[in-house]
Amino acid sequence: MSTLAVSDLPPVNPKTLRRSLCVVPLSTLLLGLAVIFATYIAAMIFKILGLEGETLNGLFGLLSLIALTCIAASLIGALPFLLLGEWTLKKYLKRRPARPVAIAFGAFLTNTGICLTGIGFSVFLLNGTAPALLLVLLYAGSFFAPIWGFAFACHYRAAQHKHHP
Repeated sequence: MSTLAVSDLPPVNPKTLRRSLCVVPLSTLLLGLAVIFATYIAAMIFKILGLEGETLNGLFGLLSLIALTCIAASLIGALPFLLLGEWTLKKYLKRRPARPVAIAFGAFLTNTGICLTGIGFSVFLLNGTAPALLLVLLYAGSFFAPIWGFAFACHYRAAQHKHHP
């Protein structure tokens, strides 16, 4: 693997960076909505055909849970991802190319660090209790942050290659 000098890297385009950051939570939201729509259409078709049963109900329940998790993650996690992501990725991309695995790991570490810091301050300031939102951001963010980081890097690289072949 070749190492690029900082001078060999294309400049960080703020517009491309923001566009790539916004695409990821929006895609997750649209995926969740599409899964809900497909789940309800399939449920109606199975009901019309008389193929209802516990197994199908469980499957539709699971699909609905996955879809609602995607939607909630997009609504709750998009703002921290956009605010923290732009700042950290701007610094990262000035010195390194957009490598999906590295950015995914960095997104995981950033989410974990911010959430644990917030939980630590909350526990100290609130006499041993942590706000539920910080715990949700920690748990859900530990799953979604690396996926979003990886997807961001792939999208950013594609957009960068489009402008700097």
